[in-house]
Amino acid sequence: MKKKMMVLGGLLMAVAITGYSVSGTYAKYISALDTITDSARVAKFSFKLQDKDGADWTDTTTVDLFKTAYNNNAIQSADTDKVIGPGATGEYTFTINGTAETAYTVKIAAEATDKDGNAINSDLADQIKFTLTKNGTAVSGVEKVSLATLVAELNKTDGSAIVAANTALNDTYKINWEWAFDDASATKDEVTNANNQKDTGLGSKETLDTIKLTIDVTVAQSATAPTMP
Repeated sequence: MKKKMMVLGGLLMAVAITGYSVSGTYAKYISALDTITDSARVAKFSFKLQDKDGADWTDTTTVDLFKTAYNNNAIQSADTDKVIGPGATGEYTFTINGTAETAYTVKIAAEATDKDGNAINSDLADQIKFTLTKNGTAVSGVEKVSLATLVAELNKTDGSAIVAANTALNDTYKINWEWAFDDASATKDEVTNANNQKDTGLGSKETLDTIKLTIDVTVAQSATAPTMP
């Protein structure tokens, strides 16, 4: 019986030694690397639409294109309406300025209607002449032209041209208008003069015509870069 106990003890010792040897062979590779970091800021995109006094336009800005006419003494409404007539002149200036760290486009959408959104009376549209200047230079072909021609010229800035990133924008537009008081080619018989008849007809209507010019300006980021010449 004693002999059996000795053999069992020897077996346990062998197992214990073997187990220790196996556990000592476990290992793994490990290296401490530097941490990789990066940061970025938002690209600048800042533009403003301002009047000649530097006041910013908002979605509710009312443009007084015809202010000169209804504020003078020669033409004055009997109520609070803005009125224009022969001999009235005026102007309005607005500036688009800003810059972006992205490519961008500029779009001007102009529309001429009466106050209710309908087409303007053709006689009224013919009698008022408009001149457009950009950055102090008269725009070719837009000097004492019809309202339709002015609108067409403004709409040529249609957002198709891509401006390179980091290009400053500072474009000033000035719209001059006049309703001539007297036609240089008028006949001595002023009553039968065609322009005088048009003017008188417009002023003597039971429902007087109106004119409304709407200008929307949009500056938008472009997903592509401009094509280099």
